[in-house]
Amino acid sequence: MTGICFLFGADEDDYGAKPIVYISQTENARKRLDSHNKTKRFWKMAIFCVTKTQNFTQAHIRYLAWYCMQRAKEGPAVRSTMGKYRTI
Repeated sequence: MTGICFLFGADEDDYGAKPIVYISQTENARKRLDSHNKTKRFWKMAIFCVTKTQNFTQAHIRYLAWYCMQRAKEGPAVRSTMGKYRTI
């Protein structure tokens, strides 16, 4: 299923744990979850946004991922990432 993936967790550094949200696009939610489970160690909770009618196109997903990144950047207490870490 095509959708958006959110991984929530914390990044441990010298100053303690900082909240992180990882936002990514996916065409196969199960495959993406399995991949993230192997490669991304910081996350404790995952949320996938998919459509039960499978009507999301790549354009929909790209826009929704971009929109969510913009909203994540507004929160000063959260570091967000889409492929790379971006300090907010």
